[in-house]
Amino acid sequence: MSTLRSQSESGGESLLVDGQNVLNALRQHDEDLYNLFTNSKHTSFRADDGTFVPRAMVDKETGIFRFRFDDGIQMSASMVVGFAKLQDIIYQHAYFVSLRPGQGYVLDNHRYLHGRASFTGSRELLRVLVRPFSPPGEKVILFDIDGTLCRSEALSIDAYYSCVSDIVGKDINHANTPVNLHGRTDLGLLHDILDYHQVARKDRVVEEFLKLHPQYLERSLSKGLPSVICPGAQEMLSWLIRENESSRQPKFQLGLITGNSRPNALLKLRGAGIDTSIFDLDISSFGDSHHNRLSLFQDSLSKLQVRFGSHIRAKDVLVVGDTPLDVECAKQAGCSVVAVATGNYKMEELASLKPNFCCSQLTETKEYLLQAAF
Repeated sequence: MSTLRSQSESGGESLLVDGQNVLNALRQHDEDLYNLFTNSKHTSFRADDGTFVPRAMVDKETGIFRFRFDDGIQMSASMVVGFAKLQDIIYQHAYFVSLRPGQGYVLDNHRYLHGRASFTGSRELLRVLVRPFSPPGEKVILFDIDGTLCRSEALSIDAYYSCVSDIVGKDINHANTPVNLHGRTDLGLLHDILDYHQVARKDRVVEEFLKLHPQYLERSLSKGLPSVICPGAQEMLSWLIRENESSRQPKFQLGLITGNSRPNALLKLRGAGIDTSIFDLDISSFGDSHHNRLSLFQDSLSKLQVRFGSHIRAKDVLVVGDTPLDVECAKQAGCSVVAVATGNYKMEELASLKPNFCCSQLTETKEYLLQAAF
């Protein structure tokens, strides 16, 4: 809600745009531009902690339209090229509202874009922001990838160490690097490897690695090193899809929480024959921008709060993973956790950490997921 307290000498009209009208115009007249602005690969928005989080300018599922001119947005080159055209379309659908002191308006901040015209003198507009959203009707489940949904140890090791070695110009391999790989993020693991081998100029190496690593993973895949789906994973994912389709409102919202970078995560899943479209990538977190798993979870929680409101808490989320780090992270974060023994740890080892549920494969979790309150 906005209310004008004091009026300027001239100008200062409120500028309002119905984002749904803009979206409809994009969809009808420029499908390529529409696809660009509904893809989270091309824009990142500043979060409350100052970091930039990949989010689509237009979220097709929630209807949220994000548009701003300040330094709170980062755009890809393709987005920069298309931005001027989007701006023209927005102003074609804009209208001005001239308020007098004491007058105001109430609007849906996630649908309507709002700004003001230039003005002379002083002007004071009071604003109040409320969040009317209720918690998601679905149960939110964040899946780890390696050892939980698929296994690709040889593939991962070959691509990771080949990429690091080529960048730093020395042989760095699994045998000469005593660093635990399981449950780590790409970024955190890379820093430990570089520290162990006393590599200088780490920032440059990290930047090059994150840019080149997906190419090395594709190369390792083409050499025949496989990504294999974990026992029970496909049956479990298919069951979750059927459960969602069988009710008027979906029961589960599925995301990813993985130490892999986003490109590598999708490569591994697709290599294992898993349909990546079932996961909501806008609530998922990836390991190319986080040093540890707790930071991954906090990123996903922040995204959920942006979508559903700040009342969403860690206890409303379930993490599914296969390592002690997954369980420890969940306990630190305050969320529920399912530990599955399809990775490198036995069920007895995982059960000793007291997760909310422990199983030998994911298909055993069906009853728990239906009954658990998270």
